[in-house]
Amino acid sequence: MRLYGLITVLLVAVLSLGLIIAIGCGGDDDDDDSGSDDDATGDDDDGGGDYEPGSGYLSAYVRDFQTKAEVQGAIVELVDNATGIALGSAWKTESASGEGQGYVEFTNVPDELDQVGVRVTKEGNHPTYQYYFDVGSVDEEFLLVSRSTSSLVAGLLGLALDPEAGFAAGAIYWGDPSDENPVGCAVVQTDPDPIDGIYYFGPDNLPNPARNVDPNVPENAANSTGVNPQNGYWIGINIAAGTTVDVTATGGTNRDVVESVTIPMSFPDSVTIANIYYSFGDYSANPQGSWCTE
Repeated sequence: MRLYGLITVLLVAVLSLGLIIAIGCGGDDDDDDSGSDDDATGDDDDGGGDYEPGSGYLSAYVRDFQTKAEVQGAIVELVDNATGIALGSAWKTESASGEGQGYVEFTNVPDELDQVGVRVTKEGNHPTYQYYFDVGSVDEEFLLVSRSTSSLVAGLLGLALDPEAGFAAGAIYWGDPSDENPVGCAVVQTDPDPIDGIYYFGPDNLPNPARNVDPNVPENAANSTGVNPQNGYWIGINIAAGTTVDVTATGGTNRDVVESVTIPMSFPDSVTIANIYYSFGDYSANPQGSWCTE
């Protein structure tokens, strides 16, 4: 659930990257810059379930998606891991300023929840969502993605971001969030498909449409397809709002090694970060194709 070191080259030009899940009508109390509610139906986001404060714990640092600098004054909300809807105002806080900048802590997570998602918002950034944080975890990383970078990435691809749709990105790794090793040349699919497609990044950490060749066509070279083995990054642009999104990665020498993750809900004008992990426990070696070198 964490994405490290994406788009280093873009540091010179912009702040950070924008990806999937917010809303579009006025009169909200979300503390974001979109003038919108939390979900795609226009419902208010406070009170997404019948939860009571419990004794569950979760702490993290809010960091800029691109620079990894700690971010102060960001609004952090716990959301239902199955729906993406905010749990309620009891689980809404602001990242610290000064000493401990960016730090947030929840000591009242409902006792019946084993995992939660988060939404991070701040003016000038997309509401940024991540899921599958284990209750009880300490010093996790909650990311925040800027609108300027999402616009730059879309511009490099010759596309326009639809404010009524979502934007998703992630990486394909062998390992776990503490030890991430790209699974080169793995191919990503989502259901539903992004309106404007899935793209992969080159070694310069910029989106590269040349990697979108069909690996099943014999005349295509084995290399330069799917995610780059140097970073593992993918991005899906303009995903229909109001949908659950299944993200599948297919790797392996014979392209038969499959893992997946689910984005519980796509909301408009926002970002979801969705990494897929081929775990150490299930794979004794990186399931990257033996032919994949670039």
